[in-house]
Amino acid sequence: MFVNQFKQHISKFSTSPFLFIRSGFLRKYLGLPTWELLLMEICEDLKLNKPYNFYKSNADSKLPRVASIIGKDFNEVWWSSPDFEESRNQFEALAETKFLL
Repeated sequence: MFVNQFKQHISKFSTSPFLFIRSGFLRKYLGLPTWELLLMEICEDLKLNKPYNFYKSNADSKLPRVASIIGKDFNEVWWSSPDFEESRNQFEALAETKFLL
């Protein structure tokens, strides 16, 4: 019912619709993590020496800053750890470092 109404409504316009879907929708219907949960998982998967809450507390809980601080620490790991040797061999020439702090 809704799908038909939606299709009928958007067919009235000459341009394609843009749908802005918030993370709550993606989390509820697709089971995707929130941005913070994703950062927590990344922090764990990257095997950094500090826990997620260290990064969060040093970023005033601002998630873009949390991500940047994690990225800064991971940059050192990526360039030196044998775990990422294959990745370095493949992407070293493309590597750029930009931090938002």
